[in-house]
This record gives sequence, structure tokens and C-alpha cells, in this order.
Amino acid sequence: MLFAAIALVLLAVTLKREPLAMRSPASRTKIAMALAIVRADQPGELVRQAQALALTDPLQSAGFVMAGIDRLRREPQAFDAVRPLMAEAVRRQQNFETAQVWLAADHARRGEYDRSLALFDRVLSQSNDQLDALIPVLTLLMGREQGRGAIIARLEAYPSWRKALLARAIETEALPRPVVEQLLAKPAPAAYQAALDQERQAYVKWLVAQKDLSAAHALFRSYTATGATNPLYDGNFRQARPFTPFGWTAANQSEDYAERVAAPEGGWLMRLHASGKMPVVLLEQTMALSPGSWVISISARDGGLSRPEGQTVELRCTGAAAPLGTAALTATRSAATRLDLAAEVPAGCALQRLAFLSASVDTGASEVEILSLKAVRR
Repeated sequence: MLFAAIALVLLAVTLKREPLAMRSPASRTKIAMALAIVRADQPGELVRQAQALALTDPLQSAGFVMAGIDRLRREPQAFDAVRPLMAEAVRRQQNFETAQVWLAADHARRGEYDRSLALFDRVLSQSNDQLDALIPVLTLLMGREQGRGAIIARLEAYPSWRKALLARAIETEALPRPVVEQLLAKPAPAAYQAALDQERQAYVKWLVAQKDLSAAHALFRSYTATGATNPLYDGNFRQARPFTPFGWTAANQSEDYAERVAAPEGGWLMRLHASGKMPVVLLEQTMALSPGSWVISISARDGGLSRPEGQTVELRCTGAAAPLGTAALTATRSAATRLDLAAEVPAGCALQRLAFLSASVDTGASEVEILSLKAVRR
């Protein structure tokens, strides 16, 4: 039933995306397959449609796939009988994905991993539309040591389809965590670096969703070279696209926001703009300071609007009700000003949240420009 299910997933996608006005051989095939879903509950209907299609259109592949699906419904183990039908469908139309996905699954089931992976590769190289249908094939390939080695080796070669597949495999847990972490640990070619960052972020976000925050943050630190001697990520705001969810998260509201801008003296700064109308988290980052005494040293200056009466910075254990320490930003001047936030991190406080906050005040809008930050053990 797995193979019929794979085909039916593909057909449902086809019905939604393929306009009936199309009349190429490939389109006719997909339309016929989609219509077959509606009639699939009628005895013998798939076989009758298959015979009619095969007789009336020499380029038509749908008939062979429909006949194969019908045979599997009646005889769930009739793989040997269905295989030549799917092979003929592929012979007639090289870009007909349904039959190729079925054959990829069948090759994997038979232990023909190289042949399965060749079809797997071909389908994904054409488009990413078949990701959901290929996830069961990925599961079959990963089920035996040789198949696992084949798929890992192909993913480590950074094919064009790796990013989309890996992100979907992470979401569906189709790859074991050790395999995912093995794939993400290795450096990528320069042309693939941006895609590797996205894969890593997808995995870290997934771990956060699983509430495995410590493991997620440990991987984040390894991916971004953030270690014990530099526990604060991107303290100079050099990263245009911060690593989420543990990098800088900036507010982006119409009147309350944080924006990364070029500093007149070179480099970058983060401008915090607070309307003073409501409490807002303008900028935040999750950190992993070890237990002990710490100082968050901040270089900042006044942005030139009203005095920032309502702007503060705080550090608190993730999920805690009270902060470990706070500092007001009212002391900033037009020139760079050093502000220190001192905090004692207790044992059991594995992760901390550093946040720049704006309160509701009557003094109007204010701006503070953060030039740099550094976490230093006292």
C-alpha cells in the first residue's frame, strides 16, 4: 500500500496545480491520473481507463500507472507484476514523476540502492514538487546500512535539491538526529554556504520546537563559532541576516523598531527607536552564560530625539519571572557611552535572554544607537 499511497499523493498535487487547458503529453497524463482519483472507487474503472488511454495515445503513460495502482489495490504484494508497467510509463515519458517515484521506492525495497538513488536524484533535479512523495523513499533508503550510506554520500555531495529535501526530512523526522547533525557539521562549498546556513537554522528551529533548548543552543554556538570566550553572538552587528532563533531578533513595528544601519565611522550599529506609547521588546538575543558573575558591556549613544527615559536593557534566565540584572539607557550621550549590565548567573540557568526594552512614557519618541556589546566574566 505504500507505493499506491506515494502515487496518490502525487496525483492530488497534480490536480491542484495543473490547468485542464494544457494538452501536452505530460499534461494529458497528469490530468488523466487526477481524474482517476475520482473514479477509483468504481470496480474496474482504473483498468478500463488504462486500456483506453494506452490505445488512443502512444505517448500516454497514465494508463500504465493506473493499471499498476489498481493491481496493487487488489494484490498489495504484486510488485513484480506492476514493475514493468511503471517502467513502460517512464519509457514513454521521461519526465513523468509518478512512475519514477514508484520505481525509486521499488528499487529501494529490493536493495538496489544506486538505481533508487539515481531516480530519486532525477525527480528532485526536475523540481521540488515531489518532496512529500519521496520522503517514504528516503525512509526506505535509510532502513538498511548500504542504502543509508548511499543517501548520505549523495547529500554530502551537495546536490541542488539537498536544501529542500533536508529541511523537509527534518520536519518529518525522516532522518535520525545523528545523521542530520553529521550532515550539518561539515563545511560546505562557498556556493552552498548560504543554503547550509538555512539548513542549520531549520534544524535548530526544529529542536527548539521539540523544547530541546540546550541542544539547540549548543549547535547554534558551534555553527556560528560562538564559544565560552565569546558567548554573545554578533556583538558588532556584522551579520545582515542573523542566525535565528538565537541570533538578534529585532522589533519591526511602524513606531517601535530596531534597525541595523551603517555607522558613519565605519562598521554597523543597531538603532533602537521607541515611540514611548507602549511596552515593546526592541531587540533580544538568547545567550548561554556559565554560572558566575558577568558584565554585559555596551557601547551606545543617544540618537538625538527625546531623552530615552523608557529604554532599558535586562538579562534574565529563560522563562524566569524576575531579571538577573537591568540597566537604564538614559545615561547615553551624543558620543559613545559605556554602559554596564552586571548580573550573577546562578547554577541551573542554562540559557538567558538579553533584551532591550521600551516602556510606556510621556516624554515621546526616543532613539538609542548600540555600537557594540561584549559579555565579560568578572
